Amino acid sequence: MAAEEKTLYVSSETIHPLHWERLTAQNPEEVAERSLARWDGEKFTLSLLGKELVISPADRRIFFTAAPNVPAGFHQGLTAISYLWGATGSQPSGEFVSLLELPGGATFFHGHHAPATRKISERFGASPAEFRKRTLERGWSEVAIGDGSASILALPKIPLQLVLWAADEGFASSAIFLIDSRAGQYMQLDAIWALTNCAVEQLLRD
Repeated sequence: MAAEEKTLYVSSETIHPLHWERLTAQNPEEVAERSLARWDGEKFTLSLLGKELVISPADRRIFFTAAPNVPAGFHQGLTAISYLWGATGSQPSGEFVSLLELPGGATFFHGHHAPATRKISERFGASPAEFRKRTLERGWSEVAIGDGSASILALPKIPLQLVLWAADEGFASSAIFLIDSRAGQYMQLDAIWALTNCAVEQLLRD
């Protein structure tokens, strides 16, 4: 990938205008009601992986409340705006499935769009205790699956789990994301992929 192409996927300022058009074409109060975001008459505020994110349609800015002068990252922005314009009025099912089990997921989540779970298994596969400590520090809750698992309400209607299996004799460590089975009703698959990238980045950041 050329250097100029890479810059397109760094900042939320480079999100395709179509996402903003899809959002502003809708009634903001209805968007807030469907997505469980807050609308103050000018901008949306949305919880993303436990942090408050602001989406401002008027000037097409996306930033965290803790850093109002710094644009959110590309994947953070894509996740948030896609969720806002795509969210339906339905509620989460409460049933967790792998990304491959989502409609269309078996063909989408491969190659370039494979979840970055290898980074998790490589970092924490030899120490599930460190994984549990890191996830708790980042606001996740412990789940009794695998050798180390954690859950977080990644977006108001999208709970997310990350399951880690430690390296064992004859087996390499591995990790997998589980997500609510209705996630595809709120977000397109590329935005779900972006959400998992946000989660991995949050857990690997020192």
